Amino acid sequence: FETCSYYFQLSAAAAPAYAVEFRRKGDEAWRRAFEPVVDPSTGKIKGSLFGLAEGSTWEARVLAGPDVVAQGEFRTWSNHPPIAREVDLSRIEGDLVITDQGAPDGWIRYTAPPGWVLRPKDPGPEAALVFKGARYVILEGVTIEGGARHAIQVDDCESVRILNCELSGWGRVGVQRFVNGGELGMYVDASGAVINQDCGVHIRKSLRTVVERSYFHDPRGRANSWMFSHPTGPMAILVDHTRGGTVVRWNDMVGSDEHRWNDVIESARNSAPNGGFHRDSDIVGNFLAFANDDGTELEGGGMNVRFLGNKVEGTLCGVSTGPCMQGPQYIVGNLISNPGDESGLALMFFKNGHGTRQTGRRFYVNNTCYGFQSGAYGAYNSKDSGPRCGFMRNNLFLCNDRRRPGEWNRTDDFDNDVFWVDRALESSQKYLLRFRTVGQEPHGAAYDPQLAAPEKGDYRLSPGSAARGKSVAVYNLCEAGADLGAGARELPLRPLALVAEPRQLNFAGPSAMEVVLTWPAAEKGSLRFQIRQNRVFDWFKVEPSSGELAPGGSLKLVVTVDVAR
Repeated sequence: FETCSYYFQLSAAAAPAYAVEFRRKGDEAWRRAFEPVVDPSTGKIKGSLFGLAEGSTWEARVLAGPDVVAQGEFRTWSNHPPIAREVDLSRIEGDLVITDQGAPDGWIRYTAPPGWVLRPKDPGPEAALVFKGARYVILEGVTIEGGARHAIQVDDCESVRILNCELSGWGRVGVQRFVNGGELGMYVDASGAVINQDCGVHIRKSLRTVVERSYFHDPRGRANSWMFSHPTGPMAILVDHTRGGTVVRWNDMVGSDEHRWNDVIESARNSAPNGGFHRDSDIVGNFLAFANDDGTELEGGGMNVRFLGNKVEGTLCGVSTGPCMQGPQYIVGNLISNPGDESGLALMFFKNGHGTRQTGRRFYVNNTCYGFQSGAYGAYNSKDSGPRCGFMRNNLFLCNDRRRPGEWNRTDDFDNDVFWVDRALESSQKYLLRFRTVGQEPHGAAYDPQLAAPEKGDYRLSPGSAARGKSVAVYNLCEAGADLGAGARELPLRPLALVAEPRQLNFAGPSAMEVVLTWPAAEKGSLRFQIRQNRVFDWFKVEPSSGELAPGGSLKLVVTVDVAR
């Protein structure tokens, strides 16, 4: 929708240097793209274009030195494709297996009346709803409660979109088994099989799948924590050998201590070049909360896979980018805060470790990572990983020093990041010195960036922060003089101007606390809202539970905790 991957086959003759430029069709000025990555195995350069607009036409060109060696045109996707036929899901009897064949100029949309809920019989089919070989089909505004393993399965499909749905109550429950072996503390079913990879949405061998504006919560089961062994259990989304073009944006995937995710988003076949998201995919503007392992696994192929403007909270690791078998992948403008699994254990914001040789490049730009129980960046754990695997610019790390730089870091490209380690200047300076001894962070800094109000969930910079205006330019991702970290934007990044203050409540007792909602005066119409909660969050209530805001208006919400619950 707002990004594009490119690939260009190099000629046999070496050029002085390659660059890529792009512009919206009709504009005069060309914009420089982020630096291309050379893939020696294929003889191609590859990379991504950012900051595009939906449903619009663009031009791109490749330069070898001063010479234009290729030029082409492309069009971004529209979020409003033409609909040829509507289907009322509530009128279909029996198992729901959708095999419809729409077309680019005539999509088929499945909806349901307000208040209708799809509740398959228990145990019922493996998935409450299955897309099998479907093409150009939309599922929109549907609530699903149940599914023996999955709420939705997308299998061997092209151009399936799941929009504005609510998914809960899927998966197996199991019994936690304590055996001194591979199943220590894992949950098993009646046959003794370990329960894992029960998904809200399971995407397998499919092309151009979109999951957008959906709410994932309350799976039936739960994941074990690393206190016992490697987590297994439910997840919001599993991507398995996808064929590219997967977009996951603006979703709320909210676990809980009663129903922790394994990973919020998991990649299957982590060591395969076509594993996980595989290629040409976007994970944008999601809220990814409460997992016993990773917020998201960007593992497998990772070729032009982009993780942009997300908020990750309450996870063992923030984002796993290892192994990255092909690359490049981009982790830009995200907020990772309040790390920790259900036992409080946190490892690192960016995890890279894997025994497999991984040569894919990964780029971390302008992220804010907050949590002093977590380390910053994990080692690759493979002695023969490719040179300059990692690139970092303009990130803020408020962390501990347990993930220390080492010789494995020497061939990376890290600079202009800020480290505030264990809330102490001396610890921060020692940590930065370790980077410099391996040739990294020549312009990095060690100081407290003074976030505005992290105790209230506001991780933007305070007015007097030394990190204001200190970003260096990164083509197509950040302009020189911007603030370090994720900036002043509301995260997760969404096309919604609603503001809630404070953004986080910390209860020390039974007292009520207030949140003020504000709808800007510049908005054209009023905004209606409804409070939604996971089922297990019945220990607090919000009043009013619904309402309407006029442009320029505000409304006070009162949040009360039921201590008895």
